[in-house]
Amino acid sequence: MTFPRIMDFRVLRGLVKISGGVMSRYFKINLFRTTCLFLILICFGTFVSSICEMSLALAFRSVEIGKKVPEIRLKTVEGNEFTLSSLKGKKVALLFWWAESEEKEKRSLAVISRIEALHQKYKAEGFEFVSIIADPGSKEKVKALKNQYGWTHHVLIDEKREANAAYGVYIMPTLGLLDQEHRLVKALPFTHSLPDDAENEVLVAMGKKTRAELEKERRTESFAASDEKSKARTHLNLGKSLFQKGADENAKEQLTKAIQLDSSCGEAYIYLGLIQLKQKEQRNALDLFRKGMTLDPSSRKGRIGTALALELGNENGKAVKELESLPDNQFDRAEVNYHLGRLYEKEGQKEQALSAYRKALQSIFKAE
Repeated sequence: MTFPRIMDFRVLRGLVKISGGVMSRYFKINLFRTTCLFLILICFGTFVSSICEMSLALAFRSVEIGKKVPEIRLKTVEGNEFTLSSLKGKKVALLFWWAESEEKEKRSLAVISRIEALHQKYKAEGFEFVSIIADPGSKEKVKALKNQYGWTHHVLIDEKREANAAYGVYIMPTLGLLDQEHRLVKALPFTHSLPDDAENEVLVAMGKKTRAELEKERRTESFAASDEKSKARTHLNLGKSLFQKGADENAKEQLTKAIQLDSSCGEAYIYLGLIQLKQKEQRNALDLFRKGMTLDPSSRKGRIGTALALELGNENGKAVKELESLPDNQFDRAEVNYHLGRLYEKEGQKEQALSAYRKALQSIFKAE
């Protein structure tokens, strides 16, 4: 994210508010804030913009492929006790999902419907399906969904998010496939192709399709789509370059062409959202960020942009939650804490603001 265009330079106005020769807390906050902004601009520049492109779409951050996964002890939506070890000897599809919004519920249900169908088909051959939702307030809703769709798999409620924490899940839905000894053999974070990918991986795990056959199918599909995607990537990169140079209208044209060629290009939606954000088009920006995040939920640029769009709509509390929920990342830690500092300050939370600015400064000096 290009700081000169996103950060608000009006923060500089409070720099010299000193009364009676004594440095006030207000001045300390403004000093931290201004120093953060200055050092971020000087020390990071385009470096952070390029580094932030790195994907952090790790499905399970606390479990390695080939290692046995942590035990799970939770209750089902019906209130019954469940342990993962009770399925020992079975191959298991383990899905972490969320239904806090219509969008997240829709993409979760798309995966569940595919795996549920395979569970019903291959249960007798030793295949089990377990889904875990980390939202205690949705218990009755999930129970209704189970009845509505006739789910036969184990549906668990992770009220304290213990399983999510143990597995290191930050992106939902996220699917893991376990062998009979409950070692992790495949981990799939959300992408627009997750329903297809999940079904194919289960078929491979159950011996209904070989890995070679799956790779051949993917190569065939990839070859057919590669030309369009390659052209889309060219337009995307040109659009990003134009955006960095401040040529927003030309950037918009290139990003739109990228989407026309590849409708799954989440990054193009996110950059269009950044353009709308610069133009103070809050609603349009938020819609574009949400579209982009649906396609690329691991995008930190999209998450930060969403927070700034919420702030533009005077929804500071939601903006703070959006930024606070971001997993720590050394490459944009300074930027995230800078924005948190501003938002805390707007909400009158001076101590939190000062702490956030301090963390931003510490991140910059450590990076050096």
